[in-house]
Amino acid sequence: MVKLLGVVSKGQPTLVVMELMFNGDLKSYFRAHRPDESNDKNMKPFSLADMLQIAAEIADGMAYLASTKFLHRDLAARNCMVAETGTVKIGGIVFSLQQINQINQAITIASPSEVSSSFSQLAD
Repeated sequence: MVKLLGVVSKGQPTLVVMELMFNGDLKSYFRAHRPDESNDKNMKPFSLADMLQIAAEIADGMAYLASTKFLHRDLAARNCMVAETGTVKIGGIVFSLQQINQINQAITIASPSEVSSSFSQLAD
């Protein structure tokens, strides 16, 4: 998980300070490592071991979210962030206050059977 360092809630807009993920999102990182796209001749395509490591790190992050009963609901390469070391972390889980209120209203209005049948960690 990308570390949340702080929140500034005074004034508008509310600001969220997150850990710097130097290489950006995974989708852009993959595209930058395409042999035909890279201008940097030292940048090599990913090996099978690299790809398995990335998949394992994403799976570990999703397992952690599932263990805390958190539903991400938008896992995609654009929401996985890559650190300078190449470590991949799950991002894209910051909700706006409006989205949190909508989620709380949906939980209040829906019966437990409706909520449990609609979403699960397995869907992530």
